[in-house]
Amino acid sequence: MAFFATGGDGEILDALSKTDVRAIGAAKSRAELEDIAAPVLGLKKLSFSFLLPAVGLCLAVLWAVLLFVVKNAPEWTFFVTPVLAVACFVLHGCRTGRRDRVLRAVLLRAAMLDNGMEYGCGIGSRDLLSSLSREFESFSVGDEDREITLCASGRMGMGDGEAVSFNAYTFKYVVVRYTTDAKGRTRKTRETRRHYCLHLPEFKYAPPLDIRSSYGRQWPARSRVKWTTEMAAFNKKYKVACSEMTECAKFLSPAVVLAYQNAAERLGDLSMESRGSGALFVSKDADMLALPIRVKKFVDGSILLKDALQKDLNFPNLDVMGKLVREIKRFNDSNF
Repeated sequence: MAFFATGGDGEILDALSKTDVRAIGAAKSRAELEDIAAPVLGLKKLSFSFLLPAVGLCLAVLWAVLLFVVKNAPEWTFFVTPVLAVACFVLHGCRTGRRDRVLRAVLLRAAMLDNGMEYGCGIGSRDLLSSLSREFESFSVGDEDREITLCASGRMGMGDGEAVSFNAYTFKYVVVRYTTDAKGRTRKTRETRRHYCLHLPEFKYAPPLDIRSSYGRQWPARSRVKWTTEMAAFNKKYKVACSEMTECAKFLSPAVVLAYQNAAERLGDLSMESRGSGALFVSKDADMLALPIRVKKFVDGSILLKDALQKDLNFPNLDVMGKLVREIKRFNDSNF
C-alpha cells in the first residue's frame, strides 16, 4: 500500500492501517468509537492524489505506442506495460475502497450508538433467513445465493411511552435467466438484486394482509381476498389482499393510505406484509440504514469527520418509516 504513496497519501494510508474496521463495529460507546477511529479522525485530508491513475494512463498510452507505432520493441514490453498500467488502477481502487469502508463503518456505528441499535438479531444468518422465509414471502424470492448481508436491531418509539422492537435487514439474492439464441445455444445470466426491510416482530396494529408494489408483485400474496381503497392513485400503484374484507376496510382508512403514500414518496417502491402478530416493510431502493451524510463530503473536505461526530446522527429513511408506523398505530390502536 505504500507504493507510490506521496506525502499526503502516506499519511492517509498510515492512519487507515491503524484503524480496525471490526473493532469499530464492536464499539460500545461513542468514546470507545472515537478512540478506535482516532488515527482517521486526526486527518484533515482524506483524498488520495491522482499519481497512480496518471502513471497508469501513461503506461497505457505507452503500451498503445509500442503496439501500433514501434515495431522492434522487446517482446516483454508488450506484456509488462499493460500489466503495470492495470496494477496502478487496481491499487488506487484498493486504497479508495479501504478508505470508504472505514468512513462508512465509523459513521454507521456512530449513528447506531446514537439510536440505541446493535448489529445482529440474536440468531445466525442462515437460521434467520429460514425463519423469515417461512413467515414472509419476500424472503423467498431469487434462485441462488439468497443471503441476509446486514442485520441490525433496536427499538422504535410509538408515542405515549410505548416502544416496539425492530430489525433492519439487507437481503441479497440472485435471479438466474436462461436464453436461447437462433442456433439453439443456451446462455445463463445471473443478476444480483437487493432489497431493504424493516421487521416489527411485535407489531399488533395491522391485520394479516399484503400490500404489494410493482416490485413486490414478484412474490405471491398469502392473503386471498383482494381489496381496493377509495383512492384511485393508490389502487393503481398497489395490489392489496387481506384475510377478510372487514379487516382491510378498518385498516386502510384514508388517513393510513395517505400516510403510506407519503412514506413511499420518500422511500420509493414500498411493500408491506403483515401476519397479524408482526409486520414487514420492504423497499426496493431505500436502505433503512442509509447514512445521513455522504462519504464524498469527507473526501472532498466539505466536512471533517471529527466535526460530524460532534453531533447526534440519525437514519433519515428509518425516521420516515417510524412516522408511518406511528400513524398506523394512531388510526388502528383500537380496531383489532
